[in-house]
Amino acid sequence: KRQTDFFFFNHTTVWTKLQGLPQANPLELGAFFVLILFVGEFVGISYQGHEENM
Repeated sequence: KRQTDFFFFNHTTVWTKLQGLPQANPLELGAFFVLILFVGEFVGISYQGHEENM
């Protein structure tokens, strides 16, 4: 249950931040896109590792 609460808290926090993105300053926009690129790269690396293990 605790892990579910943690996920729900993070999900609502991220959703609130995304709703404010159109009014964000350039620094916040830059940080958001760097974060998206980092997560995308991590997911890509994880997926490649999964394919190699099959």
